[in-house]
Amino acid sequence: MFRLFGLLTPALLFAVVFLVSVFGGEKDDPIKILRIGDSITRYAASDGRLARALAEAGIRHEMVGSQDWPSHGRSNLMEGYNGVPIQFFTARQKQFGQPATLNTDAVPLDLALERFQPDLVLLMVGTNNLGSTDRPEINVPVLRGHLDKLLDRLHELAPTAHVIVATATPADNGYAQWPNMANRNERTSAYNELVVRPAVAARVAEGRSISLADAFSALDPATDLADGVHPNDSGKAKINATWFAAIQEWRAKTRD
Repeated sequence: MFRLFGLLTPALLFAVVFLVSVFGGEKDDPIKILRIGDSITRYAASDGRLARALAEAGIRHEMVGSQDWPSHGRSNLMEGYNGVPIQFFTARQKQFGQPATLNTDAVPLDLALERFQPDLVLLMVGTNNLGSTDRPEINVPVLRGHLDKLLDRLHELAPTAHVIVATATPADNGYAQWPNMANRNERTSAYNELVVRPAVAARVAEGRSISLADAFSALDPATDLADGVHPNDSGKAKINATWFAAIQEWRAKTRD
């Protein structure tokens, strides 16, 4: 092969290299994307917007997870569990899985990472740690401990995966059908500023492959929520647009 290249003129050599690169080169493997979170993750994944945006941008990807939103197809796959706090994902569970699959005596995060081996993890957690009181304050050390444990375990089990952590989405303090809604948005804002952002920043400083997506700022609680907490159609669109922008930013940095 090398002797043959030596006999070619520069123009012919260029043509051969070009044809090999186009027709014989290896294509990038699709990015395996795992979305992890609570019911906000389930709602945001329900319409396949993120998968469509990635496909339209020419980003080869594969959504992975044990759940879809009822049988809407692989573009909706994720790990989103209704009503769970941060610590759910790092504790051994006797039974978990929605809508139908039950896994016995396992750690949800460990099981998902072992099974799907993602290249990219989209993490949105914390909403269900914020609804138990009507005070605006949060217990920062406890919440930071929960999130630190989750992020460290994720890095331990998937050290080559990039993690994008979303801020928790806003709530509608005036929505009366959920309990403990007074000051709910103040607690969410405090959680994002005092727990999520510092936890991500600390790991960026350590050189980990992690970044932040600001879903809180993207949504308007007056127009983007279906029930005071969960996103409606416009809210889903904004969450997925936030994920998409964060993925594009990550890809741009990895290609620099």
